[in-house]
Amino acid sequence: SASPTSWTVPKEGGVQSVVIAGNAAWTATSSQPWLTVDQAVGAGPGSVALTCAANATVSERTATVVLTTGSLEVVVSVTQAAGNPWVSVTPTSWSVPRVGGSQSVAVASNTTWTASSDQAWLGLSARGGSGEAAVTLTADLNLTSAPRTATVSFTAGTQTVTVAVTQMGSDPALLVSPSVWMVPRAGASLEVS
Repeated sequence: SASPTSWTVPKEGGVQSVVIAGNAAWTATSSQPWLTVDQAVGAGPGSVALTCAANATVSERTATVVLTTGSLEVVVSVTQAAGNPWVSVTPTSWSVPRVGGSQSVAVASNTTWTASSDQAWLGLSARGGSGEAAVTLTADLNLTSAPRTATVSFTAGTQTVTVAVTQMGSDPALLVSPSVWMVPRAGASLEVS
């Protein structure tokens, strides 16, 4: 026999000792790689330590450890709570020339995510996805002389990460029309816009 025969694990993972009673040789086998047993074989009474890794997924997960002695099997059932949603991006900032341009952002997450821009002049190739993906940011030409900023937000569950975008302003310019005027010798007037 073994005790306990069930273990509820928090999302952070943990270690649980299982006491084995009896005087025969036994083996211990885990059904999942994220749940390990410190001793695969033994004999007589003793104990094994079960180690459960942190759950990086957003789903509850289950596993079993089977303790076998002769034809007798004892099953230890393990249930682990779901992990937190997370999302990360690279790079987290972008300096854009005044003429505009594009920048690829690598997104990684353990669940579905959304993306949004807070400025109309900065477009996104995708507004959401799942797992790993690349999102292209596209900035328009800045027609003003002032620099401008935008923020792109990526959200998974309750976590949000951002890409800070800064664009330089255009050089000050003055355009007149017409730019050339041949004045008659008698003189004349011309409206310039």
